[in-house]
Amino acid sequence: FEREEPADAVYRFGKLHGLYDWQRRQILGNVCESSSLTCHRNDALLWSAPVSIGKSGDTEEKIVEFELLEGVEAADAVDSFVREYELSEEYRKLILNAACVAVKCTRTEPVIWKKSISIDSKWNVDIEILRGQEPATVIYTALRPHGVA
Repeated sequence: FEREEPADAVYRFGKLHGLYDWQRRQILGNVCESSSLTCHRNDALLWSAPVSIGKSGDTEEKIVEFELLEGVEAADAVDSFVREYELSEEYRKLILNAACVAVKCTRTEPVIWKKSISIDSKWNVDIEILRGQEPATVIYTALRPHGVA
């Protein structure tokens, strides 16, 4: 495809042939370094949709493209987009529902805090707090098996 982003073509090729992520990344690196093609991004575009910003008929109305890239959970991408354009919760739900029809979603709430904690140089505990979760409960649950709570 003449105007296709190399990351998208390599992603499709890799999925078609069952390649691992590291293999696709290596192919993309080779394509971007040794060809006349211009690479604008390293991650494939998994799904996109035009989103109307502003009220219908309003002079401020504009269409903005929502893009979901490989490696990003839909809930996080939608949350970021909605906050950037100051959209309503209804917009968040509509965009997320549409995205989850097109790609596999593992959750519906965005990560609001993430931290990796090292305990006695033995364990690394990754803690993610999702919107709507009680932070103290999540942290306690994550650290309790390691005798920290």
